[in-house]
Amino acid sequence: MAAAITNLAFFLVLVPGLGAVLTPDWKLKAGERLCLGIATALLALYLAGFGLFVAGLNTAWLWLLPVTTLASIVWRRRQIAAMCREPEMRSLLGLWAVFLLWTIGLLALVGSYSGGGWAGDWLEHYQRTRVFMGEADPHMHFLGSYTLTSRPPLANVVTAVFMEFSLGRFADFQFFTTLLSTLFFFPGWLFYQRWKDSRGANALWALVLMLNPLVAQNTTFAWTKLTCTFWILSGSYFLLRGVLNEFGARERIAGFLCLAAGLITHYSAGPWILAWMIAYAVWALRPNRGLRPLAEAGMVALTCGLLTLTWFGWAIHTYGLQDTGTSNSAAQEWSVQTPREHVLVPLRNIVDTFIPHPFRTMDKGIIYQLSQGGRVRDYFFNIYQTNLPLAAGFSGFFVIIFSYLRPPRTNAVAPPGERRFWLWFAPFIILTGILVHTPPEGWGLAHICLQPLVIIGLAWIATRLPLLPATIRTGFVLLLLWDVAVGLVLPFLIEANTYYIDEFSPAPGWGFDVTHLNRGAMLNYGSKTIHGWSFFAETLGTSSVLIALVLTALLALIVVRIYRETNHTQPAPHAGP
Repeated sequence: MAAAITNLAFFLVLVPGLGAVLTPDWKLKAGERLCLGIATALLALYLAGFGLFVAGLNTAWLWLLPVTTLASIVWRRRQIAAMCREPEMRSLLGLWAVFLLWTIGLLALVGSYSGGGWAGDWLEHYQRTRVFMGEADPHMHFLGSYTLTSRPPLANVVTAVFMEFSLGRFADFQFFTTLLSTLFFFPGWLFYQRWKDSRGANALWALVLMLNPLVAQNTTFAWTKLTCTFWILSGSYFLLRGVLNEFGARERIAGFLCLAAGLITHYSAGPWILAWMIAYAVWALRPNRGLRPLAEAGMVALTCGLLTLTWFGWAIHTYGLQDTGTSNSAAQEWSVQTPREHVLVPLRNIVDTFIPHPFRTMDKGIIYQLSQGGRVRDYFFNIYQTNLPLAAGFSGFFVIIFSYLRPPRTNAVAPPGERRFWLWFAPFIILTGILVHTPPEGWGLAHICLQPLVIIGLAWIATRLPLLPATIRTGFVLLLLWDVAVGLVLPFLIEANTYYIDEFSPAPGWGFDVTHLNRGAMLNYGSKTIHGWSFFAETLGTSSVLIALVLTALLALIVVRIYRETNHTQPAPHAGP
């Protein structure tokens, strides 16, 4: 427990703390300034950590970061205190704190990873982090296949920086990865606030995230996708306002810098960068722009080029152009496919991403198992994580369908031209996000490039809830209970109570024998056992029943907050576009 509190303290100092210090003094809303501040803090941590790694210097120099940050917080205490007194800032930080504690509580239930075919990625990212800690060979092959250049490094480097201030255990890596994964809450909040009706409670945003199965599983699985989602959502928000002429050049440049940071966090940012380049070009070519967009585009190219060059320049110099450009799994698969497969595989992936697996004939052997509970869990796990419409949950999909069939008379999405923008932008992201994944994926591909779009969708769904008729809201709640039961309770119940019987360890009174679960679950349990690593749940040493009670209390707190906000909010008339 003491180690977890210490780790959390370092994280709070170096992310929101340093973010408050580095928050730009621009005429922006409180949430917008904080989001940019956090982005700047993460870039500072990345540049410090990667710079020391490339230079081969002792990582002890990283201790200058918390020392100088604390000194800066003290120096700017009046400005930071004034910022924290702003109503939006208090609401945002308070709700993120609840979401953060909720996510930590879920992580504290995970004794061994399992769910669908997810296996091995957590081990690979831990090994990558140890490379940037100076504790592993940078020329090693991760999982016996991937080289260091197969994945971009930003999230691993930032995690390695935090590991310097911890005991350096796997549990610490797991904890810091989860903390980083919660940061998408901030840019997601900006989208929610942009579209929110006057009757909408701020706490609805936290509730929708807390009870979404895709969010719960991705925040507690030790990989980098939601950290990349933070960058994509941040860049998309500022660029969306920028191309609609609500922001100036500084914010548009900052938006592209966030997307560039996303690219060196996870290559799934690529389709988003392409889409925003098209949108920016359309904006820049409008009449009466003059030559100003040309100078701005040059600054975008310069700043983003310098940032991405920190990784690609070093990788090409160290490993060569071919290994850097072709070592990821998508490029490797494309190189061995026939021309016929180049056409048929993407088309099939599109179909599989939209049509849930129960309605298709496919090989489901990867989730074959003897455990009935595990079979049910994996059946729905692969719906929530890989199917695009249902990634928002059955409850969220229900709201989308109803809103499409019966649009509300009041429309919170009022900025001119925004509807037309999303009508081409969202399909473009979906199509390119699926096409860039060249290997066939029979379950679907919502979990690769489309997670940011799912989060944007959840923000939109949260804005719709207060506008729904009472009977439809009741249907939403009933389906939400189903999502919680099969998407949260059952998965975390299995992960918290997985065991293996051998001659030295008798079977517990109840639980889930890992040999009765699917092959992925057995691989994860075996990797953990072979390496002798303790998970965060084990190092915390807290009863699962107590954690469940705390989670229930946090959920009740959010529900009460929504009730109070709703009953103290006077509806105001809205005029839709």
